[in-house]
Amino acid sequence: MNGKNFFLFLFFFSFLLFSQIVSSQGISPIRISDVSYYPKIPKVFDDMNVTVEVENNFDREENLKLVTLVLKEGTVMSSSENNFFLDINKRKTVPFSHTTEDIGEHQMIFKLYRINGNEELDSKIINFTSISDLGPFDISIASLPDNIQPGMKIPLILRTTNNGQQGTDIDIKITIRCSKQPNIENQFVFYLDGKNSDQRVVAVPTCEKEEGLHSALAEMKFYNKTLLSSITQFYLSKNPLEILIDSYQMLTVTSGQPKSFDVSVMNPNNLTLDNLRLIIADIPSSWYEVKPAFIKQLQPNETAVFIVNLQAPESTKSTSYPISLYAASSQALGKAPLELRISNTGNLAKPSSFPTTILIVFAGIGIGIVGAWYWFKRRRKEDVFLDYELSG
Repeated sequence: MNGKNFFLFLFFFSFLLFSQIVSSQGISPIRISDVSYYPKIPKVFDDMNVTVEVENNFDREENLKLVTLVLKEGTVMSSSENNFFLDINKRKTVPFSHTTEDIGEHQMIFKLYRINGNEELDSKIINFTSISDLGPFDISIASLPDNIQPGMKIPLILRTTNNGQQGTDIDIKITIRCSKQPNIENQFVFYLDGKNSDQRVVAVPTCEKEEGLHSALAEMKFYNKTLLSSITQFYLSKNPLEILIDSYQMLTVTSGQPKSFDVSVMNPNNLTLDNLRLIIADIPSSWYEVKPAFIKQLQPNETAVFIVNLQAPESTKSTSYPISLYAASSQALGKAPLELRISNTGNLAKPSSFPTTILIVFAGIGIGIVGAWYWFKRRRKEDVFLDYELSG
């Protein structure tokens, strides 16, 4: 074997050995060499710029296909396909953009194929977490009474906080969990300014024909995902303690003007009620203030008086609100209906100005007639005077 053939043999042997090593280590001659994306923490509904680098170390040019899958909790959220040509010993950068529509952890899977083949040449997986520029938020829920009659509405105090700079709509879902019937759900949306909190009383029906310990779950949802949740518990009892409420059945207030009224609460039970509070459901808690905030104890057959200072915003339109007054302690609950009528003087219909308009029109016509008559008389005098001078 001469020297030239020896070197050819050595080169061919080295190539086979290298190929074997590459194959044994799972490295494909056509592979995805790098994946990068920006920003590293993408925001929901903003573009995420992705760059995939593919290299061809094979002995021929290739027509390739890059398939991309985006997963969220095992579900394929989106997919895309890029076809391209790659020459021998060359690299190619494949750029594309992705818009995430949900917050949380995602996976992005890249699979490399020949265009006319099903064999997977290489694959890579990256993990990324998308966030929202809203918030952060907080939520808490609490039931006022520990015991309530089955099927009766339970007042729940819901407090939400938006610690972010930007205001947004808050999607709330409250679920009363039942064992002998479908869960009871109440879902609503309201707007919450940045750097602000909201506290409201939400009255939700409870499970019928059930007793024992139950729970109420409050969830704050964004992009169809539960972001935060809070839970509270209460007992359903067929013979709960009650509280008697004596107050107005109808109350009229003027929007923007303060109004105070009293509510008497009586304990008809044979035991002492603890932590007695008066709350109002179906209107924002920012509209009213109750004094005192709570009464530590109310003895049997004793009556307490709460003062409610109410002021509807000046922008509130004239309308009627069927609201509920709740007196709640740790052991008992009382409820009384109240029709709240709001009058907005700025929205009152103005009296018709039609008679005044008629008077103004007729007055204008009269003044015109008098002015014309005066002008005619004066002109007549000037003509007579001119004729006299001419004749003289």
